Amino acid sequence: GDHRDLHYPLRRQRQMCIRDRANNIKDPISVSIIGGSGYTGAELIRLISKHPHFQLNQVIANRNADKKIQDIFPHLRHLNLPDFISFDRMDFNNVDLILLSRDQIKLDSLQDEIKEKFGIEPLTVEFDFFKAKEKDYNFLIENLIDNYTKIDGLVHVAGILGYLSPFTSTSPSQLETVMKINFESNFLLTKALMPLLEKSECPSVIFTSSGVGRKGRAFWTSYSISKFAVEGLMQVLADEYEGRVKFNTFNPGPTRTKMRAQAFPAEDPLTLKSPQDVAECYLWLLSKECKETGKSYDY
Repeated sequence: GDHRDLHYPLRRQRQMCIRDRANNIKDPISVSIIGGSGYTGAELIRLISKHPHFQLNQVIANRNADKKIQDIFPHLRHLNLPDFISFDRMDFNNVDLILLSRDQIKLDSLQDEIKEKFGIEPLTVEFDFFKAKEKDYNFLIENLIDNYTKIDGLVHVAGILGYLSPFTSTSPSQLETVMKINFESNFLLTKALMPLLEKSECPSVIFTSSGVGRKGRAFWTSYSISKFAVEGLMQVLADEYEGRVKFNTFNPGPTRTKMRAQAFPAEDPLTLKSPQDVAECYLWLLSKECKETGKSYDY
């Protein structure tokens, strides 16, 4: 796939893809914009606020949260607009969320946080990608089928760095461990979920990639190979399921995570973007606004 920039993206490439229901609409369509502080965000705000069939309820922009839209975009001062809000204040009514992790304590904590902030209670599943076999994935799906009729989106973010070392010092066991978590889990979980994904109206699968999965880098042997494999998997699936399921990769770039600190211990984490900033891009890729498939996006 070709490489797309998603930072100035969400601004440059986002398009309104909600169909106008024309003259028979009685109630306006409720609209929320994620990442509304750029040029395209301003244009969407202007167009939607004037449209007779749309009602603009939320505009999410973390860096401008709680600021008035009119203060950021003076040319919109004549419009009656809501203030910018942060992602964690977004209304998630009518959303089903499934969280997988090997750490049940963190799952329980995140479940409580989501319930408190958004008023929804996600399903949590303790699942170790390193230890899991194909039968474990199949058992997981059998349980999901009992609770859900479809899956609208799948986001792969689990990953480990392994060790940065010369090629000749890279052991087969290290490569196997990194490939199992970074690639094999993506392959098996996607395969198991395909029956539920294909029942969705607009299913989307996002694989988390890396710059070293697009261009190899010395000493990053295991990690780089695993991300090249993820890119290849995405391209194969995008071609095979074209018109039925969207498959894309997303490289979040330098982000304030433990993995980044492991790879660059001398780096000041406060100079990096937060995971919350990156989440906006994942949400856009999951949405109906993103029509692309088979693409390799960058933050």
